[in-house]
Amino acid sequence: MIRAFWRAGSVGRVLRGTDETGAVRRSIAGFLFFLIALVAYVLAAWRVLTAPEDWLLQIVPDDTFYYLQIARNLASLGRSTADGVTATNGYHPLWMAIATSLASFRDGSELLRGAVVTSFVLNVGAALMLRTVLARLTTVEWAWTAAACWLLNPLAFLMALQATEASMYAIALLMVLMLHLRLHAVSINKASSPPSSRFLVVYGASLGGLCLARTEGIVIAGLAIGWCTRIAFTHRKDARRALALVLVPVALAAIVMLPWFLFSLSQVGTIVQDSGVMKALWVADEYPGLAGKLRNLIDTADYLVGTTLRLMTTWNASKRLLLVICVLFAAVIGTVLVRRARPDHVRVLTTVLAPALTLGVIYGTLLGERQIWWLVVPCLTIFFISAISVFVCVDLVSRDRRLHMGVQAGLVFASLAIFIGAQREPYLPYPWQPAVKHTQAAFEKMVPSSERIGCFNAGIPMFFGAGRVIALDGLVNHEARVAWTQRRFEAFLAEKRVRFIADEQRAVNRAFRFSRVRPSLRERASYPLPGWATGRRVLWEVVPPVVQAAF
Repeated sequence: MIRAFWRAGSVGRVLRGTDETGAVRRSIAGFLFFLIALVAYVLAAWRVLTAPEDWLLQIVPDDTFYYLQIARNLASLGRSTADGVTATNGYHPLWMAIATSLASFRDGSELLRGAVVTSFVLNVGAALMLRTVLARLTTVEWAWTAAACWLLNPLAFLMALQATEASMYAIALLMVLMLHLRLHAVSINKASSPPSSRFLVVYGASLGGLCLARTEGIVIAGLAIGWCTRIAFTHRKDARRALALVLVPVALAAIVMLPWFLFSLSQVGTIVQDSGVMKALWVADEYPGLAGKLRNLIDTADYLVGTTLRLMTTWNASKRLLLVICVLFAAVIGTVLVRRARPDHVRVLTTVLAPALTLGVIYGTLLGERQIWWLVVPCLTIFFISAISVFVCVDLVSRDRRLHMGVQAGLVFASLAIFIGAQREPYLPYPWQPAVKHTQAAFEKMVPSSERIGCFNAGIPMFFGAGRVIALDGLVNHEARVAWTQRRFEAFLAEKRVRFIADEQRAVNRAFRFSRVRPSLRERASYPLPGWATGRRVLWEVVPPVVQAAF
């Protein structure tokens, strides 16, 4: 941009516009759109960060507090533990490293807000990465427009506000996409020089970083390596080139992940992630048999597509209407892209669709939980399809840049209107969590100070409690995870001398389905839990087990 201004000779000549200076002017307009979006984004972020803590607790999930509590212990104890009693590897290491760097904030509220600020900043980085990728596929001004729309995307803002790995994972995904598209362009052109070793090193390192950003990145990395293998086969006459195309990325990805594998082995004796095992265990229990897997696949598809669209647009449309709109949109856009789009457009769409569909099938068959921050891949996929499709359609209608600029302005200001509406009536996905925080303090006063209290949803109780909570759900407790998988949950309670449990009824019922002998509980107190299905949070005392029929 600066170089173009220099060549133009003066600001006046730029404003009058020649072909070159007109391009600069349009780039400036696109950048101004981004600045408008950035101002709105910062104002909304500031409003959130200065809000009362109890309001923030209705948006930040319990899992975030697992991260922050483990980060505290890593910084102070040098051990990977959530409750100070048992070890864990049930987290994504890259975000944990960032959370640990924030652990100097000893005050809980400051640490929480520091994590949210970090996530907000990373989301701006994701918008800039989007701009970089799309500038190669559209034009610079369209790329800036897309970056502005991403900042004003209510779902992207919500995921950033949750202070999980979502924003960082989006950056890692976009980095891999950018490098993959470059590699693809070089590799399919047999007349071009082969990709350099340095480039393959960077590409492999990005795949390893993606796996550290979120465990599901292993699936995407596997797809990428599979593609490299296929391309290498087409260049099999040049054995050195073919081997390098596969072995260098694999080796670098493994080297990047190796420190995490070694750390995990030192802490819990395995590289298998605790939280992933637990979620797979729960879905196998909740959706048994082939019919159950099919039902889970349908529910997952609805969540990954329907919920993503609803949260991106804040439009609470019915499932049938969304399905009709999606089918029509896919049919029209598919026809346009296949018949008229450039090869690189088709290439990027197939590149983003392949992992989205693969992950959707894996989630629908192996995992059953529905979490907002799991929507990064479908959100990016829908965003890419929309951004490229709109550009192609407008370009087919006319190449008049005034029309393009008008459409870009319309998209940005429509996104701004949706974003402002979402901030005026914010989506509060966890209305019960302030009550969890306050009831935990009340329960701890009822329990002797020498006794620990077991919790299944333990993030908030551990983070805000007095250090007496032991995690029972197995997500961040390796010993509990082993007990769940061996269906001896009651033995874990006895081994850890857990005499009190504070939680809601459904979590307890699920745990007892993984017990050979049902523990006997005596209710000591309960408080309302607004917005939760069972309606209350209970303090139970665990009494000596009574032999009953096994579940």
